[in-house]
Amino acid sequence: MIDTNVNYVDSAGKDVPVQPLNRMLYLPVWDVYVPASYKGAPPACHFCRQVGHKRAVCPSLAKRQCFKCHKLGHTARFCRVEEKSFEEAVNGYEAAQARATSGSSTGRKAPKQQNPSDELQGLIKEQLALQTANANANANSPSNAKVND
Repeated sequence: MIDTNVNYVDSAGKDVPVQPLNRMLYLPVWDVYVPASYKGAPPACHFCRQVGHKRAVCPSLAKRQCFKCHKLGHTARFCRVEEKSFEEAVNGYEAAQARATSGSSTGRKAPKQQNPSDELQGLIKEQLALQTANANANANSPSNAKVND
């Protein structure tokens, strides 16, 4: 066992103070720092890779917003909110749209709302048409022409 409280003498005869062990080791082959574990090692956070705290109390994780439930303090990977089915999501969207259109206090008639699934089908068709046009343009470009020797 190494006594970290006592200085050591180097080859030149100088007293050198012992430096504390670093919890994060650098692996030059992969150009990364990894947490090392040894007896008495301080905790290392696996989220921010800092030494001195664990992931459960990480200050940078506390500022992070979940993309699933939009709450702070966790990521979508560890979110405990169950995902809605597609039908539930569509029904919730339609209900929100109905509330938004019925809540208008002006005398104007609200624009006709499309069914979300029809709108989604239209977007898919539009995206497919754009991809097809892009592929055709790339196939006809001069850079793809064959060179005859």
